[in-house]
Amino acid sequence: MVAVEDIARIAFTADRELQLVTQDPDPCPPWDEAEPSVRQVTICGVRHIQEGYSPQEQHQMWRDLREEHGWKHGPVKDENAKTDPLLVPYSKLHPRLRLRNDLFGAIVTVLSREA
Repeated sequence: MVAVEDIARIAFTADRELQLVTQDPDPCPPWDEAEPSVRQVTICGVRHIQEGYSPQEQHQMWRDLREEHGWKHGPVKDENAKTDPLLVPYSKLHPRLRLRNDLFGAIVTVLSREA
């Protein structure tokens, strides 16, 4: 089995590449440039998927964490104002954004299989 940290790096990088291909206006930074807290949340996300959490549950946990740190829904992602347009229920996410969750989950699932 691939180490959790390596799965997180691979899934994060694939998510970033999808953001670039779909011309996301605010793509994630490369893994090595991401804040330690972002990398840690990604690692936790891998563990949650390995435990069977659904994409909807994953998104809700991410929302809860953001909101606990003072983030609010807003029209654009703004680190200083702590606003993010993704702070909505999973069902209200654009299909392109749900695709990111599906891709992340699929990578985690495949890489978590026993060899």
